[in-house]
Amino acid sequence: PEAAPAHKFFIFRGVQLHPSFTLEQSLIADGGILHLVLNDDPYRGRPIYIRVKDKTDDARIRMVMCGADFYIADVKEELAYL
Repeated sequence: PEAAPAHKFFIFRGVQLHPSFTLEQSLIADGGILHLVLNDDPYRGRPIYIRVKDKTDDARIRMVMCGADFYIADVKEELAYL
């Protein structure tokens, strides 16, 4: 089955493209590589990976599921529960 448009987005050079922009508006030239990402559950959000140092000064990678409307404070709150 085909994924709904709300569940698909494109990444170019590490940045999510705005869905209403053309390739020219997104500064994508011939030969540019787009990455299609499928998100099965738009309510769960997208994973972001953050390197954090704990109390023992060890750096660890944490994953947080973030919605499109998340702010930095929301991410910090999610990290506090890990």
